[in-house]
Amino acid sequence: MRSIVKQFSEVKGITFLQARNSGRFIFVYINLSLSFKRLRAAHEITNNIEGEIKSRIPCVERVIIHYEPERKEYQRSAVPLANREGEISEHFGRDFFITLWDKRNSDAEIFRIIVSSDCEVCVLIVWIIIFSLLGSVGSVGGVTLLAVIAHEIPQEIGDFAVLLDSGYSRQKAFFYNILSSISTLPGAVISYFFLKSTEAVVPYVLAFSAASFIYIATADLIPKLNQNIGIQVSIR
Repeated sequence: MRSIVKQFSEVKGITFLQARNSGRFIFVYINLSLSFKRLRAAHEITNNIEGEIKSRIPCVERVIIHYEPERKEYQRSAVPLANREGEISEHFGRDFFITLWDKRNSDAEIFRIIVSSDCEVCVLIVWIIIFSLLGSVGSVGGVTLLAVIAHEIPQEIGDFAVLLDSGYSRQKAFFYNILSSISTLPGAVISYFFLKSTEAVVPYVLAFSAASFIYIATADLIPKLNQNIGIQVSIR
């Protein structure tokens, strides 16, 4: 039975395993250490373990699994800074500098610090690229570039976050996000050739699209924003 449980890569340890007979039926109790990002994913893992045990071992009536998250070697925290000298800011989203530091769980020692100057250099490189593009494409193209960046980057980050919250792994969330984005290319080609002949239905299509986005925002996204989420969960 241990070999069945250990075949799941998310299982990092078995702290307790007991099976007892009651007549011809077998009842199994397992305590596990799991690696997971969302509770929904952990439930799916335990359900798969239970199903695998029941399919491979006859007469198993019930499998009770208690799981705990894998204990990490360290915790990473983000600290907002008001200046380069290391003064801690009073507001997380107001200031420009951020320092990341890692604290070892075994002895609570801070063993690695990513200083704010590294973050500053990364942001500076991004702004250099943006202004270089603005200078090369002209004023109209520059405004269009800024509009696309301001819209697409937050949208793609939001789509990625929604997929992660739905229980997808990072790899699957990235794949499905890219897959949905690729549909923009054939849509642009079709619009280029057939948009003029379908101008009459464009207002109705836009109305349907707007209604769909409003429904998604009010029914799914806004309720999520009202949930209380701890700083450690938001950083992950």
